[in-house]
Amino acid sequence: MVVFLNTRMNKITAVVWLLLLFSSLVGCRLTVPMYVWTQPKTLQSPQYAVAIGNLEGPSETTRDYCEIFLKQRPQQQEQIAVLTPDDLVDTQPVVLASTAPTLGSQGEIGAMQAAKKHGTDFLLMGEVIRDELTVEKSASNLPPEIQAAIDAQTPAAPATARRPEHLTIAWRAMNTVTGERVATFTTIMDRNIADETYPELIWEYPDARKRVIAANARETWKAIGPHVTKDHANLAVAWIWPGSDRIRKGVVLAKKSRWMEAEEEWLAVVEAYPTQHRAWHNLALAAAAREDFSTAKSRILKALELSDNQQYQKTFQWIELRQREYHTAFQLPPPEEGWAFPEPKLSSPLDVASVKPIDLDSEPWYRIIPGVKPPEWSWYAWLTQPVPY
Repeated sequence: MVVFLNTRMNKITAVVWLLLLFSSLVGCRLTVPMYVWTQPKTLQSPQYAVAIGNLEGPSETTRDYCEIFLKQRPQQQEQIAVLTPDDLVDTQPVVLASTAPTLGSQGEIGAMQAAKKHGTDFLLMGEVIRDELTVEKSASNLPPEIQAAIDAQTPAAPATARRPEHLTIAWRAMNTVTGERVATFTTIMDRNIADETYPELIWEYPDARKRVIAANARETWKAIGPHVTKDHANLAVAWIWPGSDRIRKGVVLAKKSRWMEAEEEWLAVVEAYPTQHRAWHNLALAAAAREDFSTAKSRILKALELSDNQQYQKTFQWIELRQREYHTAFQLPPPEEGWAFPEPKLSSPLDVASVKPIDLDSEPWYRIIPGVKPPEWSWYAWLTQPVPY
């Protein structure tokens, strides 16, 4: 019995070592995060001027929202001109700015005329649907001094345990030239989602109320302009090949979104070992991370020349797709080198009227025998067809 167990353990150990050797020779891959540009959710042109015509809701919330909305403009969206309701108020020389009619009193038509007069392309009309930005304590019937003593002795509940602050706004986007509604969308945000999605806002806005407003404003920006979204890329990892240590070091850096440092590591590998295709593959993704898609394609083609495997082919298609999305988001012309893959073409719709039903009476006898495979069918298609009930 002991001899049998020892023999079995030796076989298992041998199999494990063979698997490790095979993985080291073939290589493996690791999924890392990558942030890429995508087109806006509603409006399709990044070169325009947009105005917030009117935002109905509590005055304190709407005032803070318009102020924070301008501050939350993405740095890459500086070409988008944004006007707030205060900018659109029509102040004639004989009318004081303090007594000028607000856009809310002018209505949608008045806001549309004011936005058109200021040369904007789109007008946003919003309404606060749910405003729970102020979390109030429950009322107490105890005397104030007794309630204060109880609060002092009771530890405060953590922020995550309290009901999160919440803000929901429904928007309508209007074309100021044609007057038609081009999009409708709703931005929903609470404190928990804001802290998870935009953790950097915690330092910029310690007040949870303003932090939720800022996160909601960012969601609004996503609807009207190109924005960055999180994607994933598969990096090649090597173990026993020349330069494997620096390849793995670059992968660790890329996993922390330190793509520039990772690219330096992989460049050092290809300079010392020009045939290291795994480094060329990872260098292609590093170029795509900094939006240099032409360099990314040349590098992935180099990797495919050295090793034509399925992973590199998928990476080539992934780079092409990201480049197409980037050009669509910013309305850029096709690249000088052209697209690597042809433009997708829509097939002509099927003419149902031209399709004639099968007449069983005109079919040969060997095609309608129950349980017998038709001659033109493959065995796989015949055996995997749906079973009628």
